[in-house]
Amino acid sequence: MDRRTVKTKKAIKHALIQLMTEKDVSKITVKELAETADISRKTFYVHYGQFIDVLSEIDDDIFNRLHAELAEEKWNEGRPDFSVLFKHLNNIIQEDEQFFKLLVGSSYCNTLSAHIQKLLEEEIASALQDNITVAPELFALSIEYISAGATSLIIEWLRSDSKVTAEEVTDCIAGIMSNGFYAYINSQA
Repeated sequence: MDRRTVKTKKAIKHALIQLMTEKDVSKITVKELAETADISRKTFYVHYGQFIDVLSEIDDDIFNRLHAELAEEKWNEGRPDFSVLFKHLNNIIQEDEQFFKLLVGSSYCNTLSAHIQKLLEEEIASALQDNITVAPELFALSIEYISAGATSLIIEWLRSDSKVTAEEVTDCIAGIMSNGFYAYINSQA
């Protein structure tokens, strides 16, 4: 990708974030986005087929980065260390926490939640697939349960004005996944 393309896409993404501070993502138009990014609508359409493609590309960038970091870390060899998975996800969120908070407060929240949950399902299932002793259907349901709970915790934390730190949220999720809920809550006493 050439430098002009990178610069234009970055301007569009920054314009999107700026506009999201003013209104819900569902109310932002291509015209507004182009004007805020200081580009023409034609230039926008050179890079994106439609508005939602900007958000999809942002999602893809985030999740591709997470997959790459986790592959490099080799976090799932032997007994998976779930804290590594959630620390990497946490780092990505913290780098642009304002953007994530805007997303969870917007109509795009359900899409973002579904993408995070799918990513977690894939990573967790991949890490555990060689060690399953339960029926495959129960394994799949268990992975969905754990991923949905972790995703919900992350989304609710981003939505709230909680004084709980991102690191504490990460440790909570990893602790519950690694040791179970009962062991986790008793370890915090």
